[in-house]
Amino acid sequence: MKLQLFHLPAVVALLALVALPAGANDGGGLGIGLKAGVNFSDLTGDDVVEGEDLIQVGEESRTGLVLGAFLTFNLSEMFALQPEVLYTQKGQDIEVEQAGELFNQETQLNYLEIPLLAKLSFADAEAGVRPNVFAGPAMSILMDTETEVETPVGGGTIITPEEDDFNDVDWGLVFGAGLDFNLSGLVLGIEGRWTAGLTSIDNTEEDLTFRNSVFSALASVAFQPFGR
Repeated sequence: MKLQLFHLPAVVALLALVALPAGANDGGGLGIGLKAGVNFSDLTGDDVVEGEDLIQVGEESRTGLVLGAFLTFNLSEMFALQPEVLYTQKGQDIEVEQAGELFNQETQLNYLEIPLLAKLSFADAEAGVRPNVFAGPAMSILMDTETEVETPVGGGTIITPEEDDFNDVDWGLVFGAGLDFNLSGLVLGIEGRWTAGLTSIDNTEEDLTFRNSVFSALASVAFQPFGR
């Protein structure tokens, strides 16, 4: 497991920095919620397929889970800050050709991701349906990795990369939109988001260039114990 204890103070500090100004706003409210969904992830860049004798002939997004919790600090009726802590499965699933033989290669990259989102809603707080857009940075901490190779005849081989093949921390930007539904004290939400990696995640001596790129579809449930 790649999660390191020295990252935890950064997470605590991040949440504290958000909570202080939000808590000082008497007009705001605090929402607490859970969310879950599905990821469709790829690796993008110049060196997605490594090796001179490898030819990429097909690609499918890796399908994975994303789930976690979030806080919503309502700084005004339409604007909020939303830190999240998510377990998210990223990677890629490609078909490559080597010496005339085809095989599938799935790279699995599992992260603890901490986005800090600015959220803008387009209806007042009492509306039944509230469209919204959001964006912000995300820090992803690599927890574990695995590469699975399968030949056309069905022979599967699992190759676990060296621990240092990928960077421990990946930085990205999140962009998305959603709908919130107010239902008797609960807020149900649906959203779509794109998380774009900003830097290469390769940490080998070859200094390769490839980044995470993930589209996520999520559903959430939240309640607001403090505030409005």
